[in-house]
Amino acid sequence: MLVVSSMGCFVMHSPGDEGAGPADGGADTGTWSWDAEADGPCAPVGGYLPCDGECERECPNRARFFCAPELGVCYPFHTIEEDRGGEYCNVRYRPSTRAVYCYSGNICAVRPTEDMSSDSFGGLCVRPEFCDEVDETELGAVCRYSDGTTYEEGPPEVEECPEGNPLTPFCGGPCDPDGCPFTIPPHRPGGWEVSCVGISETRGIGVCALHTKYPCTPIDDTSTEGCELYWGQPCLCLVHREGDGYRDWGWATMADSCRAYRDMYPGDFGCFDAEWHLAD
Repeated sequence: MLVVSSMGCFVMHSPGDEGAGPADGGADTGTWSWDAEADGPCAPVGGYLPCDGECERECPNRARFFCAPELGVCYPFHTIEEDRGGEYCNVRYRPSTRAVYCYSGNICAVRPTEDMSSDSFGGLCVRPEFCDEVDETELGAVCRYSDGTTYEEGPPEVEECPEGNPLTPFCGGPCDPDGCPFTIPPHRPGGWEVSCVGISETRGIGVCALHTKYPCTPIDDTSTEGCELYWGQPCLCLVHREGDGYRDWGWATMADSCRAYRDMYPGDFGCFDAEWHLAD
């Protein structure tokens, strides 16, 4: 499909198009590609086409893309080929607030706000290539990992994905490109969706973690309740170390996944049970 706009010419391939894939000289996002004829503020950023500010334009194929006000780029309604919807991130640890991160190993891109902190930010999930290039643009976005730290050089490369619990497997890097399972079976009202958490400048892969209505905390650990009832396996809360102790919130995941990920990156995490006791 060829799309021509007043701002320049670019080519977009859908996954089902003949010859779909990166155009010569283009940037590939995994499901679509643009050519690189545009330059300046209208040039693709890590494969994402700017669409506001100095480069106001309609996104091509509006059935698949929209101009995301959060980032000012054309963003797909569906970020992978199966019908899962777009990826978003909303990490806002306060009572009665849901903690959600990217499910594929992508990175959360946000436009900074006054109330943004390491445990309060939200935006859309982008491929690392966007994070590599966004500092050189006027988009004003920053990329944050699930622990709230800022993307700088990118995660270290990992050659192989370790085998893990299929309910909450390892994710990102060399692991399944489709990311974490959308809803862990058996399905229940409200869903038990998952986030790929833990990837950072020092950790090349993450682990899939449940996100329900709340993050797990010492006061309200509802996110780990019901694991044995539904799946016959216990859950633990994966909690980041902070200074000499631990944060007071975390991500629920299957107990063996939590222990395996904690042991993979010793000193970075602890696993807590529903009574907020540190697990062996």
